[in-house]
Amino acid sequence: MELYFVWTIIIAAALLVEFFTMQMVSIWFAVGGVFGLVLSLIGGIGLEVQIIVSAVVALISIVFLRKFALKFLHKSADKNDAGTLVGKTAEVVEEISPEKAGAVKLNGVLWTATSEETLGIGAKVKIIDVLGNKLKVKGEL
Repeated sequence: MELYFVWTIIIAAALLVEFFTMQMVSIWFAVGGVFGLVLSLIGGIGLEVQIIVSAVVALISIVFLRKFALKFLHKSADKNDAGTLVGKTAEVVEEISPEKAGAVKLNGVLWTATSEETLGIGAKVKIIDVLGNKLKVKGEL
């Protein structure tokens, strides 16, 4: 089997693993595999050198590029952050009390909500904080 074919399989496998895991790790092995593929196509370069160059490129990519890539990819996620809900008005659809969480509806979506006061069904509330997947609310005056 030709080495360029082996490198192509390695690249495809790394991309496939990345597609299913989305951890930004195996993608760098695909980058290293591209270097190995290029070296195999040049010819006259031994398999050991191809493997070493591929591994070094993959490790350098992981160390220096992964953090940058993650920041770049998550930039758009910050714009859709649940924290943007703070200050919006919702409607209570399940009674909320200091002892028991209830539910509010905001933009057609049901959210679990907590409050330091008792709020009845139909009450309009203001979102004051987002705690994980729960909203902290207070009654509007």
